[in-house]
Amino acid sequence: MTSWIRWQDSPWPSPDDGGSLWRPWGGEVLTLISRGSTNKEAAKLLFISEATVKTHLVHAYAKLGVKDRAAAVATAFARGLLGG
Repeated sequence: MTSWIRWQDSPWPSPDDGGSLWRPWGGEVLTLISRGSTNKEAAKLLFISEATVKTHLVHAYAKLGVKDRAAAVATAFARGLLGG
């Protein structure tokens, strides 16, 4: 597994693109989760706390209109927010 993912390499919209719903870490967290990372693994890779990972996921669920991580990943893939 990659030890660090740079924002520039992410398929998520840039935080500078004006209308983006995504903040950089929220997109990175969901990208890692979609690749099978646990919250703890995502936290370690992104140098943030596990609680922060959970917060980003809750915000992503709300923005995607879903209630859990599986639905969030599926919806993000369907909307083209995660690379296939």
